[in-house]
Amino acid sequence: MWNNISTAARNLLITTILSAVLWVLYILTQQWNYQKPEQVYLIGTNLSYGLSFLFFFLLILFVFSFIEHRFDPKKLRVSFILFSIFYLIMGPLTVLGFDNYLLLTQKGIQYNTFFNIEDSKVREWHEINHLELDYIINEEKEVYNQDDLRLLFKIRFDDGSSVELNNYNSPLYRRDQFLKIFTVLQKNDIPVKIKKPLPKQLKDPESYLYPLFSQKPTS
Repeated sequence: MWNNISTAARNLLITTILSAVLWVLYILTQQWNYQKPEQVYLIGTNLSYGLSFLFFFLLILFVFSFIEHRFDPKKLRVSFILFSIFYLIMGPLTVLGFDNYLLLTQKGIQYNTFFNIEDSKVREWHEINHLELDYIINEEKEVYNQDDLRLLFKIRFDDGSSVELNNYNSPLYRRDQFLKIFTVLQKNDIPVKIKKPLPKQLKDPESYLYPLFSQKPTS
């Protein structure tokens, strides 16, 4: 019994390590493939990272299963059927997960959502009407810190459409990324509209919110 548990634990550890290595290589390859000078390329959400790791983890488990049952045709056939079902479901989801990206180039901005199979078109800078900054308070209390606010970072276009770059499955989620995107928008003379000022206790120059909301609102 203990030998079986020891073998299972060892196989699980090996699978986890191999999955992590493949996962990191996959992410680095995606970044290298799309990263170019003079542009900002952001990929990866919690959903896409989770799907890709699960894909590699289960893939390696199936490989071990094939090796273990290579002399047992019945079990091998069952493993292959289960693998085919897994691959048909997880393969497309993994690809879609990393087709969810935000790209800023010299020409404009391109935001491809998770379920958008074909690449969305690039919206040129002159098509953008303004950047709208706002926030939601997660919990009402007397004293706030920056983690109590959810930033709303919305691009509004001249045709009336808009995109919320800080949605719950957006590749834009790190604080330094907001500042990087904001700098690119400023360089391209995109007007900024601030819906409401920050609470007084958050007007701290050390906060990542400060340089965003310290802009003079455009009329």
